[in-house]
Amino acid sequence: MCVSLVHATSIVNIWEGAAKALPLALTFLARSFFGVAPVFVLCNFAYPIVRLEVACTVNTSSSWSLHGTCTHSRQPECIGTTQRILFYTALPLVAMGMSGIVFMFEYVTKDEEDEDKRLTVEKVYSSRLFIIPLTVVGFAYSILKLWSLRFGIPAICSAVTIGFLLILIWCADEPLSSGDDVKGSPLTQLIRVFVASASKVCHKLDVAELYEKPDSPALPRTRLHTVLIRRCLDKAAIILPDKSREEQEKNSWTLCTVTEVEETKTAILISPLCLSFIICGVVISVGNSYFLEQANHLNPKLGKLKVPSLFLLVLYDLVKSIFSKIKWSSFRVGTSVTIIFSVLCCITAAKVENQRLHTVTTHHLLDGPNDGIPMSLFWMVPQYVLLAVVDSFLEQNVKLFFQQMMPTSSVSYLSLFTRAVTGIAIMGGVLSVFVVGKLSERGGKLNWFQFNLNRSRLDKYYWTLAALSAASLVFYIMLSSCYNEPQTEEEASSETS
Repeated sequence: MCVSLVHATSIVNIWEGAAKALPLALTFLARSFFGVAPVFVLCNFAYPIVRLEVACTVNTSSSWSLHGTCTHSRQPECIGTTQRILFYTALPLVAMGMSGIVFMFEYVTKDEEDEDKRLTVEKVYSSRLFIIPLTVVGFAYSILKLWSLRFGIPAICSAVTIGFLLILIWCADEPLSSGDDVKGSPLTQLIRVFVASASKVCHKLDVAELYEKPDSPALPRTRLHTVLIRRCLDKAAIILPDKSREEQEKNSWTLCTVTEVEETKTAILISPLCLSFIICGVVISVGNSYFLEQANHLNPKLGKLKVPSLFLLVLYDLVKSIFSKIKWSSFRVGTSVTIIFSVLCCITAAKVENQRLHTVTTHHLLDGPNDGIPMSLFWMVPQYVLLAVVDSFLEQNVKLFFQQMMPTSSVSYLSLFTRAVTGIAIMGGVLSVFVVGKLSERGGKLNWFQFNLNRSRLDKYYWTLAALSAASLVFYIMLSSCYNEPQTEEEASSETS
């Protein structure tokens, strides 16, 4: 496979996807085990560590250059094992640091009345937003040639800010590390139901004798048919006759309520629909990688005006903001429309790439990956517009899907679940490139992802994504027809009357 093309795009997608998916994992750890403050502080330590690693990497490269090992730091022989280790460990730390920001603000804004905690975080991040940039700008002119200091000084500032954070948490009237933060999470509940049902697999099920707390909240309005898995999971709520009820209630890992069991069933049954969201996310991930790589070598001129490829990203954001104003009332219809646009985007991208390869072949540029291609940059406008529509619609409908179908106990995790699905989908793009590349090599054929863009067959990859999107549309329509969308309050009240 192409080292410069596939490897670079994989790094971008893994980094972006991890930053979106990690906040959910951090929330699980905070809610189930450690509390909010320890997780948040751990994430903040990631930033100074990353900067120190980069500073060490630069120092290593510079020392090799001074001793004559290499003549230029960008040459392959100048990149040693130590530098590679530092670089690849820095990437997940960057993602963790970014996730910590999302995680903490999700925690603070979940309760608008808790102003003390909100102000604590705002003070800390205000200091980070001002101290670090001012420090870098102040010293940038005098240390222009010392890249290690450019990263080292922000690392020290980040460490000082973390110390300031610890002092604020310690002095707060209601510390963030309060034990009230460790209350469990929806994933913990899911695991408890499975453990409890497995421990009673040999016991007879009596639906009339299942356990439920008197003060349990009302069951969610969305009730799904759970015939196939009912008898297995319902056993988690069985009250054993050989033990006292009070003794069993103390151990939530052996006795669950009917509400918890039903919410677990709902979570299991809506999981397959997420596959369609993931396929759309894989298509979106192409826009930040291969689309940009294609655009960078096309002719940017519009008459006498030279338009940078950044124009496509600006157009993308503009179209996305326009279509985000369209509100969907049914995730079933909205998601179907999203997948249709995903298919159209892939087909358009395949056609444009086919035209680009034809131009490359005609002008004998197959072995000139860095040469300009006499094909207008504006050929890529339609696929960027379609991709922006897919991104806008997907974001809305994933949120609407979880909002309408998610169990009651998981409603507070709505935005985190939405980001996690998007992140997993983006990382799924890396897996799709690897699998498609391996399959394309069968029969001794050339891999679709070669050492330069001009010899790669991205058009075939786009056709593959179009086929996968079309298949996911059929799968989604067939599966979603088995689900009952929740009624609105007006519909429910009209039926009752």
